[in-house]
Order: sequence, then C-alpha cells, then structure tokens
Amino acid sequence: DSVVWNGNEFINCWDHGRELQLAISNGNGECYNPTECGSSDDSQKLTTTSRLLSVSAVGSNLQTLSLPAFWLAPGQREPNPSPTCTVAKNTVLLSDYMITKNVSIGVGNIQNAIEYRFAIKIPQNDAQFQVEGPTGYMTIDYSDFFSIDLSTGRLTPVSHAAGEIAEPLVFSTPNGQYAMGAFVKYAEPGTTVTYAKFFFALSPLPNGTSKWSNVMRTSNVRAGTEYTGLTYICVGSLEQVALCMVQVNRI
Repeated sequence: DSVVWNGNEFINCWDHGRELQLAISNGNGECYNPTECGSSDDSQKLTTTSRLLSVSAVGSNLQTLSLPAFWLAPGQREPNPSPTCTVAKNTVLLSDYMITKNVSIGVGNIQNAIEYRFAIKIPQNDAQFQVEGPTGYMTIDYSDFFSIDLSTGRLTPVSHAAGEIAEPLVFSTPNGQYAMGAFVKYAEPGTTVTYAKFFFALSPLPNGTSKWSNVMRTSNVRAGTEYTGLTYICVGSLEQVALCMVQVNRI
C-alpha cells in the first residue's frame, strides 16, 4: 500500500482496492474479481477479507502467499453496472486462487527498478482468465501519461481517456520530478498483453487517482494450472524511469 522514493509517496491507498496489487477476473469484471488486498466492503478498515498465509521480508525482498477476497460480496450489486456485470457472481467472500508473489527492489545494479514475480494457482476451469499483473493506483498528482518505446526510451504523451494500448505506460507529475512506469517481461504462452490507463478525477480532487494496469488475458485455463508472470516497475524522475525501463528490458 506504499511505494516511496526520494521522500515521495506514489500509491493512493484510500481503500483495499487502491494499492499496488494483483487482481483477477474471468470476463465478468468486478462481479467475479479476486483482489489481492481485499474486498470493496473492507473499505478503509485495518483488516482484510483476503487471507495472508505467509510472508517473508528480508532485506530488499518480499515474498507472500495469499488467497484474495472477491471484490464484491455474494449478492452485492455492482455500483457501475455493465452488460457483463450487474451483481456478484461469486457465492463466497474468499476465493481459492492461490497467489505466490516475490518482489525485489533493485535489479542488478539498477536500484530504482522493482522485480515483481507472481504465480497464481487456478482452482477451476476458466474459459476466460485475466490478471492485472499488477495494477497500480497512484495519487492524482501523477497526471501526465506517456507510452514508452522500450528499445529507445522515447516517451509519447497519451490522453487520460480510459482504455488499453499496446505500449507500456509511464505516469509522471507535471514537472517530471516523480514518475512510475511498468511493463510485462514474461507472460504465459498464449497470453495477450495490453496496458490500461484510467484517470479518476474524484471530488474533492485529492481523492482522485491515476490507475495503470498490466493486463494479461488468456483463455481455456484448466483447473490446477499455475499461471506465472514477471513485471518490472521503475520509479524516479521521468528521465530516470525512461532510462530504467530501457535498461531492465535489455536484461
């Protein structure tokens, strides 16, 4: 729920949804949405419906094993309904999607890079399977959005319009002093990878959030499958993040 660099907080941890975390769905949006940090009803509580089974934090490495809560409780209605999601499809509060996560700060000699590895044990046959691996909810200060060419580091401004693009994203403060970018280094064969962006200018403005997501989608996943992924995240100034992402991509 916190990423700090040079004394600056990147994450808007308003509730159990606005974090840097993994979130799973199967084509039904938030109506079937195991969420690593907890449920909608957990809100601003200090407790979570998700279950942390083990944790190890040694030096610059964090490892966790957890079962994510469904975002909506059984029977709970989706506040922003869509054709695929009006009311929760799950019948229990806690999912059986076992998440193993291994996060390390520093990649080789690149100290402003974060290596984010995960594995998800799939408990059922899923015709559609999607993981935000991970997604980051940033403070509203990160209002400048860019796509990045990982081969050159060239940054191209992109709009706040919600959607997905093929290129990785970098979010920055307007002065370029602080930025965060992320890209998928590995996803399972048959996976389609896109990068999603959202800008929620909630009122009053400090309550807003800028959201990026590394979206991995595949189909016909069998029960018992272990789905794995690797993402790299870079923090720093806008210039430092662009350089970091190019360097890590070459590893």
